[in-house]
Amino acid sequence: MKMTDSTRTIHDHTDDLRRASKTLADRIDVVAEEFTRARGRLGRRFRRVEEAIAEAREDAVEPNAKLTAALDEFAAEARRSFERIVSRKRPRRFFLF
Repeated sequence: MKMTDSTRTIHDHTDDLRRASKTLADRIDVVAEEFTRARGRLGRRFRRVEEAIAEAREDAVEPNAKLTAALDEFAAEARRSFERIVSRKRPRRFFLF
């Protein structure tokens, strides 16, 4: 059976769409993995913030150094997590055959 130019074009576009969907799926997997890691890291930092808030006194005249440090750590980790998420490259595919 002889393929016409229009059939070949359809097959080419189909292959392009398959590659694009695989790339998108890989990117989604990578971002989801990084979100999972970020959630764990941010969770630990957030618990430190909660502990510092619990220890802080309401009638304190000056800012609580432990609370300030915990908030700074949390913000820094959030920034690093965001940068990791947006800068992750898609994994390379390895074919076993």
